[in-house]
Amino acid sequence: MKLYSYVITTDSGFAPNPYWEYCTLATCKPKIRRCAQVGYWVIATGSKSSVVSGKLVYAMRVDEVMPLDRYYADPRFDVKKPIAGNDIERCGDNIYFRRDGEWKQRRNFHHTEKYMDTDLSGKNVLIAEHFYYWGKDAVDMPPEYCSLVAKGRPDRCNFNPIIVAEFIAWLQTNFKAGIHGKPLDMIRKAQSNARHAADRE
Repeated sequence: MKLYSYVITTDSGFAPNPYWEYCTLATCKPKIRRCAQVGYWVIATGSKSSVVSGKLVYAMRVDEVMPLDRYYADPRFDVKKPIAGNDIERCGDNIYFRRDGEWKQRRNFHHTEKYMDTDLSGKNVLIAEHFYYWGKDAVDMPPEYCSLVAKGRPDRCNFNPIIVAEFIAWLQTNFKAGIHGKPLDMIRKAQSNARHAADRE
């Protein structure tokens, strides 16, 4: 059993996107998206500067690996194409498609074209039906699994498979799969907007 671990610096609901029954990683983390296979796990913990530092923000079991253009064309994921709606609709991650053989970026609220090369170098979208997402309500990692917490920017994957298996068993025993909290940065943005609105009154 293989597991990728990384530090998540921005938790906006965009990468990963845990909505509409699937948790998807379609942008950022190109190495993980290129290399992960069905059956692998991906986890992310909060950055050192975050209020969820070192805590488990999400965990997903990779159930499908799909090229970016197939993801855009798959009708299951039309709902993940961003639109100017509510916070969840705005954080859709289904933003890359080909037209006349060239890659295009759908208008979205998180990545400008300067991110295209990095995003496209990941080639794939990781799709999970079985996932745990806590966001702002990130949970503590038990001490015996702290070795799985990545440090700094590089992601990690060379873990003791016994520790990984025990961690997954702990996860599945103690938590119900699904969404348990809202994205931390989505909450921050809402709070900031509320403060600005109050200031204008």
